[in-house]
Amino acid sequence: PADDDPGWTPPDDPAVNTELEGRNAGIVMAYNQQDLGMTIFDVILSNGNLFDLPWNDQPVGIAIGYHQRLETEEWKPNASNTTGTGGGNRGLRSSEQETNAFFLEVQIPLLEHDFWGSAELQIAARYAEIETTGKIGQQGTSKFDTMIPKVAIRYAPTDWLSFRSSLTEGFVTPGLYALFGEPDTVGETGSVGDYICNNVAE
Repeated sequence: PADDDPGWTPPDDPAVNTELEGRNAGIVMAYNQQDLGMTIFDVILSNGNLFDLPWNDQPVGIAIGYHQRLETEEWKPNASNTTGTGGGNRGLRSSEQETNAFFLEVQIPLLEHDFWGSAELQIAARYAEIETTGKIGQQGTSKFDTMIPKVAIRYAPTDWLSFRSSLTEGFVTPGLYALFGEPDTVGETGSVGDYICNNVAE
């Protein structure tokens, strides 16, 4: 730098408080971090030979199970957004969702014939309780429960060809961000300003 360089831009410099300087002041490198976690625990009891059907001597199978899943999310905004400089004021968010489900499935071999092939019927049901909790950020708790039935049939006229059809339902809860995201997570992108002058003490 020159010997007479004061080390900062003088107040009477043409570049001070111009539109270009204001725009450049709002450009920051945003580094946000989102940590996602999932823990799953399953227990399944099954019996493939519960009893034999009277018309074809084929065994009926059954399965009973329990499923537990814990999903966690932690969202850390960059430092500029945390302090409200260089963008909208955004805070730390932490939330989790726990699912407890029970299911029952029965498999019935309807047909087993050398000429006509084989046919199999599957009947199942799943009951789930889902609890979503916002821990940090916008706090709250939401609980959902659902019963999902399923009916499926498979027909195989030969060993190398089979047809399968199923009917079931689906249930999807709102995501963690949709339920407990902070109301002010969207920054003001339509206006610019000199955030250093407005937020940093002289």
